[in-house]
Amino acid sequence: MEQVRAGSEVYIEVSVKDLLQQPPALFDPSGGVQVTLKDPSGAIIVSNGSMSKQSVGVYTYRHQSGINDSLGTWPMEFQAIHGSATHLSMELGAFELVAK
Repeated sequence: MEQVRAGSEVYIEVSVKDLLQQPPALFDPSGGVQVTLKDPSGAIIVSNGSMSKQSVGVYTYRHQSGINDSLGTWPMEFQAIHGSATHLSMELGAFELVAK
């Protein structure tokens, strides 16, 4: 798990793949990709933040942590919206916020 110092920017990247293709291939969901970020107590800090497309199937989000933010593990959830369907990944990733 990546460690980030409190007060630093957190860079989040996710790849979206179409698992129905063989082999699975990167693709862009029609409705985009969003991230939800929780602090160590489970409080939602970012709710459905829009991620920026970097290339086909690769999305990023930048979060500026605060010097007084809670230290510990910050779980992330991602959702890809394609057509009328929303595909949710439950706590796909996390980072650890440590003292500066």
